[in-house]
Amino acid sequence: MRVRFSDVVADKGIKDRLVEMADNGMLGHALMLHEDEGGGALALAIALSQYLLCPGRHDGDSCGSCNTCSRTSRLIYPDIHFAFPVNSGSRQGGDRKPTSDTYLAEWRSLYASNPYFSEQQLYNALGIENKSGVIAVAEAKKIIEKLTLTALEGYYKIMILWLPEKMNTDAANKLLKILEEPYDGTLFILITHSPEKVMTTISSRCRHLRVPPLKAEQLAGVLSERHGLSVEEAVSIARMASGSYGKALEIISGEDGDSGFREIMADLVSASISRNLYAVLEAGERAAALPGREKQKAFCEYASSYIRNLFLVKRGMDSLADADSSTLATLSSLSSRIKDDFCDRIVPFIDRAYMLIERNVSAKTVFCDLCNRFYVYI
Repeated sequence: MRVRFSDVVADKGIKDRLVEMADNGMLGHALMLHEDEGGGALALAIALSQYLLCPGRHDGDSCGSCNTCSRTSRLIYPDIHFAFPVNSGSRQGGDRKPTSDTYLAEWRSLYASNPYFSEQQLYNALGIENKSGVIAVAEAKKIIEKLTLTALEGYYKIMILWLPEKMNTDAANKLLKILEEPYDGTLFILITHSPEKVMTTISSRCRHLRVPPLKAEQLAGVLSERHGLSVEEAVSIARMASGSYGKALEIISGEDGDSGFREIMADLVSASISRNLYAVLEAGERAAALPGREKQKAFCEYASSYIRNLFLVKRGMDSLADADSSTLATLSSLSSRIKDDFCDRIVPFIDRAYMLIERNVSAKTVFCDLCNRFYVYI
């Protein structure tokens, strides 16, 4: 797996910015990359690490062929460390308090197959698909242990921390000192999907960079070139993926969970319009039956996107919607039958449902209430 900047599917502007910062000593000691899920931030973090460590880097990129680049691309370079959310599961062995080291083989295997993986794909790979991952105090201790050691092969010791928003308070407090006063050569690269959920004590000590989603035409070009898709297929998938290459890969592979979400949402909206309360509640039952809270939260995120697209279509702004032609036709049919203020009224309750699911409130109760709001407000 090659991980030079030139190989990463991500916005060119952010690549150039990272190279400029590295060349001019502007990285600091803690960098936070904010991406939409599947946006390429992890691949960028590896490419940046490889660039910093490569003895033969040139023309704004690593050489990609030396021993350092080879080991970095396989995630086995001894001075690059990883931390990510974990939980107890079927593959943890005898670890009572699993950490990222427990699942390092699974992490490397997943990255080798797809560097643009989603949070749910990680949990599936770790065997914790029905649980939420967490970065706990045991992980924080491991991070400190690794970073207090002298670098084995060069100047840099790099810690790539994936999803710091999953860090609990105890872990965050334990990491504060090393974030404030890191040892020489220490570089933290944090990758977040929700920067607003990262604890302020952690976030305030980082330099923030946004990894923007690709424009639809850019992503469509990549899909055509790398996956042999026709122009029409590539454009359709690029729009559905909202500029995320990782999301596009899920759609291409058939692993995209949105197809099931799409059916639930279409049935829910249609049943609400038809005043079929039984069918509305049945849609809620299907949402509550989704396996695991991460899937249920993903459904809430999809519901927000669906309502956004419905709003755009109702306002005659179809070109801005992230949907293929088939979905647009369905939205167009539904949009003429909903109240003008429906989208504005329902979105806060979708956000509330996400928050309640995250706080372990009964999914049946949450989705029953949400579907009732659809029925009343539509």
